[in-house]
Amino acid sequence: MLFDLGGVLVDTSRAVAEGYRRGFAASGMEFEFTAEQILHLRGIGRYNSHMEAIRALVAISSSGSRIDGILSQANAENILDTLIENELSDSEERKAAAIEAAFRAFNDSIEVSAYMLAFPGAREGLERFRSAGVRLGVVSNADRRRVTVLLNALGNPSFDVVLSSDDVESKPSGDGILRAMRTLSADSRRTYYVGDSVKDVQAARQAGCKSVIILTGHGTRDQISREGPDLVFESFAEMAAYFLKT
Repeated sequence: MLFDLGGVLVDTSRAVAEGYRRGFAASGMEFEFTAEQILHLRGIGRYNSHMEAIRALVAISSSGSRIDGILSQANAENILDTLIENELSDSEERKAAAIEAAFRAFNDSIEVSAYMLAFPGAREGLERFRSAGVRLGVVSNADRRRVTVLLNALGNPSFDVVLSSDDVESKPSGDGILRAMRTLSADSRRTYYVGDSVKDVQAARQAGCKSVIILTGHGTRDQISREGPDLVFESFAEMAAYFLKT
């Protein structure tokens, strides 16, 4: 069983929202978005990128648009693209760049760790999978430094393989999952990749394994359902109970 980290094992939503809030405040802009809204925004195509997500938030703020109304649409990515094209002036583009820089500074600080928490049941669930003889791995789009921070938040559990964006091509490529399966000599037909976003479903499909989605991260149920994952769960605890039959 292979896992993504942020949004699956570790809740990073508060850290991201706090970083964005600080950036908006430093730029003299009101920040009226929730951590959940930002999560769902970053589950939409290229808006997984922090820079693109911030540009979208600046455009939404400037236009007075309702973010929930946009996120609920099947063509949300196209709506955001158009909104940015129509609303972002050169001065607002500079503000977005300044917000992203402030976010990166916070994201790279020691302080950010306090905003990251393991999801309920994640640590115990991993231990139970391990006790049941399941081989465990991580394939993350985070770089090696961030993976270390996330694993620390999780209590540094034991994994048989850990791959970051420094090691393999980022998802939606299936490269990382394929490499993890090779490392573990795993049969793709019996391998599950547990993620939280459309990109995770796409990567699992490309790698030929089964996709499992937990709805605690980037994707909403509607966004994920359109991609056709094999299994969807509300929480890590629900997913663990399904596989461990408890």
